[in-house]
Amino acid sequence: MDKESPSAGVFGAGRFGVALACHLAKNGVPTRLWGRDTNRLQAWERQGGPLDLFPGIRFPSSLSLAHEPKSVFEADMLVLAVPTQALRACLTDLFQAKRPNANSGPVFVLLSKGLEDQSAKLPHEILLAALGVSRFAVLSGPTFAEELIQGLPMAMVAASQDLTVAESIQKVLSSGRLRVYTSEDVLGVELGGALKNIYAIAAGISDGLRLGHSARASLVSRAMAEMMRTARALGAQSATLAGLSGLGDLLLSTTSPKSRNHRFGVLIANGLSPSQFFAQPHFLAEGAFSVKAFLRRIDGLHVEAPIVTEVYRVLFEGTNPKDALERLLERSLKPEMERF
Repeated sequence: MDKESPSAGVFGAGRFGVALACHLAKNGVPTRLWGRDTNRLQAWERQGGPLDLFPGIRFPSSLSLAHEPKSVFEADMLVLAVPTQALRACLTDLFQAKRPNANSGPVFVLLSKGLEDQSAKLPHEILLAALGVSRFAVLSGPTFAEELIQGLPMAMVAASQDLTVAESIQKVLSSGRLRVYTSEDVLGVELGGALKNIYAIAAGISDGLRLGHSARASLVSRAMAEMMRTARALGAQSATLAGLSGLGDLLLSTTSPKSRNHRFGVLIANGLSPSQFFAQPHFLAEGAFSVKAFLRRIDGLHVEAPIVTEVYRVLFEGTNPKDALERLLERSLKPEMERF
């Protein structure tokens, strides 16, 4: 984005897409928001805000609703705020008639977190395969949509293989309440955003079993070690996982009842069958989809991921959560820190 006053288009009118669109507009960025549910958009226009998602919130004057996606294409920054499992289909549908210029088109910003179930690809890999664009960034960090739209203080990281792209996103998004950092480690930032969802399910199971705060803190600590170990094996910088998209998002998602993945884990611990949730059309605990894909991705790398493995067994092999806990506790004793 070379313009002093860039425009933004947001594809996806879920909670975080709406929250980020409102934040951009409050920052003075002309923003257009598009979602598939035309009736919902029309209701929001009549009400002046997304009252079903965020009661009491009104749209800023710099934000407009788009009823056709083509009216958003000319923006300087295109934000993709759709679930990872729907990202490939969304890109195919939106850009089948007009493929963006790979080197001089708009900057794409990915909000999706997780790994695609079928391909085990991360969001930026899906984007590259679908459109081949080079100007993109991923945005991640410990943020809840309702806190972003309320203007509460928080921090995020914008990662791009081109640091100037990350810096342009940083400039557009930063405000007195949102501090945006930059990174060139796209792989590490996306792995942090994907893996924290799996560990949030594990933490939810722990809390659902009423194992206590000490157990959860121990689980989160070992999850952090597991994240850094597996990220390094996949070619990311382990230090990235100690940042906002790793440790920051992990702490938020494993300790807050607002986390969908944490709530899912609590329900599983209380005896509800995972199959009941996978059957729901609007199932949004991304960690449940990412767990199989992640284990496929690290297959053959000879890296230990015992927590992810036990979450997989609980969700897909019918393992009792208490038995999964026992297996983790019965693992052979070892030093806390690995030798390199």
